[in-house]
Amino acid sequence: MAEECSECGASFAGPADLIGHVKRAHSPTQTNAPETPKHLLACALCGQRFPSREALAAHNLRPHYRGNRPVPGTPTYG
Repeated sequence: MAEECSECGASFAGPADLIGHVKRAHSPTQTNAPETPKHLLACALCGQRFPSREALAAHNLRPHYRGNRPVPGTPTYG
């Protein structure tokens, strides 16, 4: 089963790959880490928070659902 990064939405084959990704890409000690507070930006549809505009934009490319119905105006699988 694929593991998904809650920070940026990237998918990984297993938990070890996800843990490595989080340490490399989202650690506050990384030189490319954002200077703004972590989880600053929130999705207007679901409230999930993201550390950068890029991560929020990637998240917004995925479908959103309320219950089992797609939210109008969001991408759908099909």
